[in-house]
Amino acid sequence: MLIVGACSSIVEGTYQEIMVTTDPPGATCNLIKEGTPVTVVTTPKMVTVKRTKHDIDVFCEMDGYHDAQAVNVSGIQSTTAGNVAFAIGTLGIGALVGCGVDSATGADNDYDSSVLVLMTPLSEPAPEVQDLNQPEPEEESETPDFPE
Repeated sequence: MLIVGACSSIVEGTYQEIMVTTDPPGATCNLIKEGTPVTVVTTPKMVTVKRTKHDIDVFCEMDGYHDAQAVNVSGIQSTTAGNVAFAIGTLGIGALVGCGVDSATGADNDYDSSVLVLMTPLSEPAPEVQDLNQPEPEEESETPDFPE
């Protein structure tokens, strides 16, 4: 008997709703995944996106404000852990099939349920813009000087 544990596909599905908001509301935001436009919305707006392993970049603009951006990072769905535990407990065959199904459909991925983009008025200095494709630099730790 083969038991299949495609938990994420069944329980969570391959699509997810995300609330896109800006402070203040009324900005136009472009959602982009891997350089491909997903949708354009005026905030606040609930959008439905396909789950994938790729992050969603959110670029917003509004008259009287600096352009702003945020990223909704794709993480691992909690039910994927169930497939892993199931694999260990059943010698893996059914759950490995489940993990493969979840990975192929994107159901093993998860986004934050909301994205808030803070807009800065043009009357204030522009915020520092971080390249969304580069990790934040690590702070240098001070190492004590030891005599040789």
